[in-house]
Amino acid sequence: MKIPWVIKEQTKVKHELLKQYIDPWMIILFSNQAKYKKEELLLYFDGFSGPGVYYTDNTRSITCPGSPIIVAEIANKHIIDRPGRKMTMFCIDNDKACVDMLSQ
Repeated sequence: MKIPWVIKEQTKVKHELLKQYIDPWMIILFSNQAKYKKEELLLYFDGFSGPGVYYTDNTRSITCPGSPIIVAEIANKHIIDRPGRKMTMFCIDNDKACVDMLSQ
């Protein structure tokens, strides 16, 4: 599928905040689950997931990951570090083309 659009400035800001926020929270949540001997499972909901990848500018030559990919990569780091951890992601978008692209 073709990448639908160039990333907007507001989305870049969202992604930067997400990168700063999600990693420490995953550490805290997984650690507390382990501490209380609970299953180390996180559920992540992205209400405006987009296509998962964007062009960085109007030249449409370079891409960057969208929020679901950013979160999945951070989660994978924590899961690889400690087998048995899991995360389930629910990605929602009102644009069917984005949902189709992301599901690939």
